[in-house]
Amino acid sequence: MEEKQALILFSGGLDSLLTSCKMIENGYQVTLVHYDNGSSSGCETVVETAKRLVRRYGENKVKFWGYG
Repeated sequence: MEEKQALILFSGGLDSLLTSCKMIENGYQVTLVHYDNGSSSGCETVVETAKRLVRRYGENKVKFWGYG
C-alpha cells in the first residue's frame, strides 16, 4: 500500500504546527515547506519547531524544506 503524502506550507505558528501533527497522526508523511522572505523575524524558531516534529515523529514521517 502506498503511503499518503502531504505538502504543508509551514509558518511555525500554531495552525501549521497542529495541522502537521494531525496529518502525521492520520498516517501521512508530511513535507514542511517554509520560505523566509526576510519580512518576518523568528526563522530560527520555525526551524526549531520543525526539528521538534522530526524528533517526535521521525525522519520517515517528517521532511523540512526551508528556503531563504
